[in-house]
Amino acid sequence: MSTKSVSADRKKPARERNNEPTQGLEVVDSRGLGTDEIQRAIDYLASLQDLRPAMRTHHRAQVEAALLSNVKLISDATQKQAARSAGVRLRLLEEEGFETFESLAQIRRITESSARTWVSRQRKASLLFTVEYDNKVLIPKFQLTEEGKLDDAVSTLVTKPLLEAGVDPWTLWSWSTRPTGLLSDQVPTEVARVNKRRIQKAVSTYIADRKFPIGA
Repeated sequence: MSTKSVSADRKKPARERNNEPTQGLEVVDSRGLGTDEIQRAIDYLASLQDLRPAMRTHHRAQVEAALLSNVKLISDATQKQAARSAGVRLRLLEEEGFETFESLAQIRRITESSARTWVSRQRKASLLFTVEYDNKVLIPKFQLTEEGKLDDAVSTLVTKPLLEAGVDPWTLWSWSTRPTGLLSDQVPTEVARVNKRRIQKAVSTYIADRKFPIGA
């Protein structure tokens, strides 16, 4: 990068400079820059590598929402549905929480490879589910105890029957962690831990309603 190009860059508004691609900046010509400017550039590049997954998720959702508002090739109803789905997913990620293979391994004090094997085994048994977001596999926290083990009541009374009924993971996560009229506005996962019969009835009704919706 020549001194001339550096000077031209410095004349750009900060917002434009920050939005330029960072690929290929491993080697930077610092001629013409003062010590403070070099340090600020180093700090900025370091911050790009240090963004937390939660922040990347938040920014991705904002971009998706912005794109949706400008898409004209699909109906408004479809756009609204997509926006609602994105909003639900963002709420679940931010409010309900999740574990990754790495964090689960730390909680259980095992290797990441062992954590992956354990999760795979529970998924095959329909006792646990995962979701994918931003190219990562996430394990919704509500299925686990503080020690990173399966919450038996939730896995057997909620997760397993809903998965076997064909409920998709994101919908399962949302229904399980929000108040529902089937339980007098109580949360399914909370009821599952204290009232087996009641949650079984609610889950069965929910599945039946999905198969044979009112008016169908």
